[in-house]
Amino acid sequence: MKTAVIKEIFSSIQGEGFYIGEKQLFIRFCGCNLKCNYCDTDFANNETFTFYDTNEVFENPISAVNLANIVNSCDAKTVSLTGGEPLLHSDFLLEFLPLVKNKKIYLETNGTLPYELKQIIQYTDIVSMDIKLFCSTKQENQFLANRE
Repeated sequence: MKTAVIKEIFSSIQGEGFYIGEKQLFIRFCGCNLKCNYCDTDFANNETFTFYDTNEVFENPISAVNLANIVNSCDAKTVSLTGGEPLLHSDFLLEFLPLVKNKKIYLETNGTLPYELKQIIQYTDIVSMDIKLFCSTKQENQFLANRE
């Protein structure tokens, strides 16, 4: 059984991309493989996370089955996997995503983990890749990984 560490889950109106203006369930994963200088999110692993729609608190890490139960109970038609970098949890996503019923999956990624994306791409409907430049990360540009 795979587990992942979640920062928070909440419903909101998507403000960008293909599903702009639609109600969407956002699942924010902890952890990122980049250190962007403008990032305003604390991705530290927490012992718990909150599902803000119900104000329920859940223990971390959460199992794929338990997260799927939360997602499947929501009325949003689309789910945004965001972070951090969700693809750091590709093994978890491989177990979790087939359990999600009647929802479109919107993956937000920095595009630096092409192998991990290939593992779960069949379960995603939209991939939103935010390509990061050297001036943001102070790391070598990842254009080859982004292209792949």
